Amino acid sequence: MDFVGAIKSGFENFFNFKGVATRSEYWYWFLFTVLVNILTSFIDKVTDSSIISTVVSVALLIPSLAVLFRRLRDAGYRSAWAWSAIAVSLVFVFALIAFIVSLFLVGLDYSVVANPDLMTDAMLTDWFSNPAVLVFLFLTLITGLAALVLNVIVNIAFCIQPTKTAEQGNKYVLPKNPTI
Repeated sequence: MDFVGAIKSGFENFFNFKGVATRSEYWYWFLFTVLVNILTSFIDKVTDSSIISTVVSVALLIPSLAVLFRRLRDAGYRSAWAWSAIAVSLVFVFALIAFIVSLFLVGLDYSVVANPDLMTDAMLTDWFSNPAVLVFLFLTLITGLAALVLNVIVNIAFCIQPTKTAEQGNKYVLPKNPTI
């Protein structure tokens, strides 16, 4: 599949989480989303806004997930891998939010956020001597590392694998010569 064909397939199969996607289809779609995100980031920089890149990223999320799910099936992997990467990433986001909220609850001030030069060693000591802040920091670090590793495995390591045929044990594709 070529670059244009992969983009067409990505949009034609917008909500299609079943079936398979070839390696070229996945990686051309990945390249397309990277190029689009670079372009929209540039446009946002020029217009001093972030609305365009946000809208485009959200719009490309569903077809990107659909291509990923189909690619995992084509390589012979279960979609549970993608779901686990998504779940761990969401836990990381919630842990990060909880960490930031806990910092504000123990005394982080918006003036310090706006001007980090106002931060003192005493402030840091006070913040990080609080057990809740330490728990959320630890949770954020652990889930962030887990999300990074799992996403690299799912989105790169699994997706670079060649197509696995039915004869090789892939239950998601039809055999070439089915016996009826």
